[in-house]
Amino acid sequence: MQTCIDSTAADERKIKITGKRKRCESRKEIRSRGGRRENHTPEQVSVLVKWFRKHISHPYPQAKDKERLSKKTGLSLDQVQHWYINTRMRGHVCQCC
Repeated sequence: MQTCIDSTAADERKIKITGKRKRCESRKEIRSRGGRRENHTPEQVSVLVKWFRKHISHPYPQAKDKERLSKKTGLSLDQVQHWYINTRMRGHVCQCC
């Protein structure tokens, strides 16, 4: 499957008049520009899950905890914060273990 990139209005007029197709790029080309997000590595997730399970009664890391987790995992503070927000909302981590 290919994704087409919109061109200028002049190109769109040319398409209508001549019937030529828009310039298309393959998924590989789009991905190389950073169009796809990367998942966290299993090692990063393991560190975050361990902290979550250890603090299951109150799984809200303080600023110092987020900084430590960020340094340990190599993730940004925002990524750490969003991981905990999403995990609490979605209930991905087993709370009994």
